[in-house]
Amino acid sequence: MIIVPQVKADLANAGGLGGRAGRGARGGNGCGCPETDWQVNYCEWQRYRKQRNVQDAPWIKDERQQGPCTGSAGLDHKHHHPTLNTNDSQWTYRWEYGGVYKTERFHCQGGAVGQQGSDGKAEIPGQYGKATLVPRGDIPSEQVEYYAPLAQLMGQQVNLVKNIWTQKTGLRSQLHPSSDVPDTYTYLNSTAHLDYRIDWQAPESPTDLEVSDTRIGASIQVQNNQGQLAFDLPGTLEYKLNKQGQLTVMAITGGFSPNRVKSFRIDEVASQKQVGTISAGG
Repeated sequence: MIIVPQVKADLANAGGLGGRAGRGARGGNGCGCPETDWQVNYCEWQRYRKQRNVQDAPWIKDERQQGPCTGSAGLDHKHHHPTLNTNDSQWTYRWEYGGVYKTERFHCQGGAVGQQGSDGKAEIPGQYGKATLVPRGDIPSEQVEYYAPLAQLMGQQVNLVKNIWTQKTGLRSQLHPSSDVPDTYTYLNSTAHLDYRIDWQAPESPTDLEVSDTRIGASIQVQNNQGQLAFDLPGTLEYKLNKQGQLTVMAITGGFSPNRVKSFRIDEVASQKQVGTISAGG
């Protein structure tokens, strides 16, 4: 919620009430059994085959099949007879009924009645919403950083904008006494407008130093509620800064392309301090 202080508004910014818990449902009835005890017979069938168009060809045992049955030969021949293969042009097939080879017995027990469901847990009220206080009619659009190749950026003034927010207490004193709000809020403390420009003051040109395509620029960083420019450029460039109001001019005075750096090593000296050595290709 954003508040522009003109008159003391009456706000209700408390969280919503928690939902009421549901009631546990009554346990359901257990499943019943149409039959409590029964048995299933399994019969065996033996398939035979013989060659077609061969005189006095013998019947040969070929395959055995088992499955549920009644145990009555007539009923099993009528209802449980395996399918015969009649599409084989070389062989003739028949099944012989072998009767019951095993019986399995089954038992069913009715299910118990389900337990009563427990009641749900009531939810707690929601938290307060966050309030933001803006001491003006609008919030400026930000442009907090800008980077570009040196050849494109050189001589161009870049305008950066960053809103600086702080956390404060005392919101209730800013509103109507009947307001239901937290006492902490976010406040638009200020807006930093910082500009910078890159100037070239080195004896050699950017092309000669091979830095035209080097990407440089700056961003606004906030420290102690103050905006400050933080420049980002290779350590192989030498420069000096000149501040002119909200404009900071960075004058590049020399250096060389970071792509020419061949090695960087740490050498340990007798005092245990460390120095960096950079060697560049010519």
